[in-house]
Order: sequence, then structure tokens, then C-alpha cells
Amino acid sequence: MALRALGVVAALALSVSCVQANGVHAEGAIGRRSGEALSAFAERTLPAKMDLATKPVEVVVPPLGKVAIVLMRPEGSTSSFTGWVLVPTDRPGAYRKESLPPMELAEGLFEVQVESVFTARGGGDLDPKLCVLYSYYRTGSGEEGGHATEVYGWRSGAFVRLPKVGEGLTGLRNAREVRARLGKTGE
Repeated sequence: MALRALGVVAALALSVSCVQANGVHAEGAIGRRSGEALSAFAERTLPAKMDLATKPVEVVVPPLGKVAIVLMRPEGSTSSFTGWVLVPTDRPGAYRKESLPPMELAEGLFEVQVESVFTARGGGDLDPKLCVLYSYYRTGSGEEGGHATEVYGWRSGAFVRLPKVGEGLTGLRNAREVRARLGKTGE
């Protein structure tokens, strides 16, 4: 019996070390290798058949601190994105994933190009906001494209979309314009 228990413990230890070697920590966190570039880390952690929608960035989002934003979409797609906010844990190089709610654009109906990822204050109670500014074009319409911003806030331990705030930012072309508009609104 003791020999069987020892074998089970050894097998469990081997599987945990294999998981950790691949960058996923036993408690569900993902590990960033020492000296690993953010873009390489993001690429390595993407789910199968997903591509980065833009270069990953690091921003400060209180109360979470300095986090990494990874936006992704299905391979070969130029449409809607979803993503993660990778939050450092108390273990060096370890991050936990917080999901961003997906965009509410019909898949394949629009071409979407992420222009900028940043934080901004104003426009309601959840500050600062995580903003993803993007350009869009309605596929095959022949119409001129436009700009819009997906806005997220941290509420009760999760990120939520703030669509009403985002509606007020339609047409703004850069982070400076978005921050100025949000700074003027007390919604």
C-alpha cells in the first residue's frame, strides 16, 4: 500500500512539474519565463487556433496594479476580439487570467483593427477604465469606416463591458481624444 501511494505521489509530482515547465502553474496561474518578452509570453499562452489581435501591452489598472492586456481572435479573422488581463500573483513570474467580455459585433460583418489599448478616468463610477480604441469597416459595404472604443471596468472581482460609456466615444480617433471626452463627462 505504501509503495502504491509513493508511486501515485511520484506521478503527481511529475505531472505538476511538466505543467510548470510549459508555463502553467499548478494553481491555474500561467508563468512568464525569466527575461521573456511580453509578446512571446502572450503568444505562448494563446489558446489553440487563436491569433493576437494586437501587440500585448502593460498598463496600470487599480486595484490590480500593472497588468498585461492580451487581445485575441480566431486565426485568420479580422473581426471581433476578446481577451485577457493577466494579473501578477504573489509568486514571481506567475499571472492569473481575468477574461474580458467579448465585443458585441456580429462576427465576420466588420473588419476590426485595434489602434490603442490604454486606461482613462471619467465617464462614470469605475475608474480608471480600460479602453480599447479600434477602427472598423463594414465588410463589403463600400462605405467609409469609423472608430469606436470598447470600455471595461473592474467590478466585484471581474471585468465588465461599459457599453453606454463606449457609445459616447464613437468617432474619436486616438487616446488623447478619448481621455478628454471621458474627463468632461461625469456620467
